[in-house]
Amino acid sequence: MANIGRASGDRLGGGAKPRAIVIFVVGFWILDVGNNLLMSPCRAFLSDLSGHSQQKMRNANAFFSFFGGVIA
Repeated sequence: MANIGRASGDRLGGGAKPRAIVIFVVGFWILDVGNNLLMSPCRAFLSDLSGHSQQKMRNANAFFSFFGGVIA
């Protein structure tokens, strides 16, 4: 991010790099929105795949939550 901030006008010296900070915050926000947009359809798909079996649904939700926590 610092390289992108420097390319957009931040100075190389010490101190805050406001453009790099803004780019980071906006990028993080876009990734967070994308993650939240995909979460509900993925959970619905797991529900469709598990049929009406509570055991399969419980296991699918456990794996989904685990891997969601590991990736995030």
